[in-house]
Amino acid sequence: MYDDFDVDGGCGIGMNDVVNTDAPQSSGLINMMISQPNKVACALLNRAASSSVEATEFGDQYPYCAGGYNSSPALGQDADGYYGGGSSTQPIRQASSNGTGLTDAQVLAGSDNPSRYYEAKIDRNSKIISVLMDAKYQTDTLDGLQATNMMNQINNGVSRFWSRPVMLDGETYAVNVNVAQDEKNGMPIRLAINDGSDYARSVNTDGSFLQPLLGAKVVYNPGYFNNNVDMANEDLQLVGAHEFGHPMLVNAVGTNYSFGHKGTSNDIGAITSGTPTLPSTGELDLMQYYNPSPSTHDAYLRTMANEDDVRRLIYISTRR
Repeated sequence: MYDDFDVDGGCGIGMNDVVNTDAPQSSGLINMMISQPNKVACALLNRAASSSVEATEFGDQYPYCAGGYNSSPALGQDADGYYGGGSSTQPIRQASSNGTGLTDAQVLAGSDNPSRYYEAKIDRNSKIISVLMDAKYQTDTLDGLQATNMMNQINNGVSRFWSRPVMLDGETYAVNVNVAQDEKNGMPIRLAINDGSDYARSVNTDGSFLQPLLGAKVVYNPGYFNNNVDMANEDLQLVGAHEFGHPMLVNAVGTNYSFGHKGTSNDIGAITSGTPTLPSTGELDLMQYYNPSPSTHDAYLRTMANEDDVRRLIYISTRR
């Protein structure tokens, strides 16, 4: 819906579920990475690359792909730049119907192995939980104003789409989520601007076995929106908030759950026959895909992080 590397097509490979122990693991991504690493790199980078410069650099590292990048959005992207990707015959996993599998006491106490990217402060008296998502923005390709605008939009998006009320121990807690810049321990996120008319995708594989290959990158696409600043900013807020959520899902549930958008796509981000139909009204889940995809403005107005995901975020956050 909001990202990602969606790699069906490109090099013409398909990959099904491999990390989730409840899913079939034959012919999976890990086996493909071991047996044909350059081919996998090509497929992933086809969708992640957003400029000819990057494509050339990646081509140098992965000769299989040199000169063969397809940076066009996948079939199925709607007019406003949201996409679940073309078509796929790969099965998807069904998201668990049991919520987080965590008790309220566990959520409030926190994980024994928390993520260094997220911090939580819980005030049980006032029923307020303050969460910080720590970021280390990398802005080498941007000037000062561009960097400031992108960081502000992403920070606003995280606050808008991740903050929500959550029920814990029978009481309502106000959960306020914000971004803090941490140059030492923050999540490394490259920021880039794409002025072209084609939509350049964002990606975040942080915390997964693909981290060294792709990492995290958020792209601002004013050209795609014909320099409609309001629309481009809404898109950036949604995309930025979505990308901040992937490492949380990897940490709290697993790589496949994150890459598969909670069971609403296959592991490479393509919609399938099992992707839920876009509801005409009501809240949209920030970390899920829908078919058809919502328009940018509709998504901006209706999207929130799911309550279970906010509970997961609280649970895996370091206590402060």
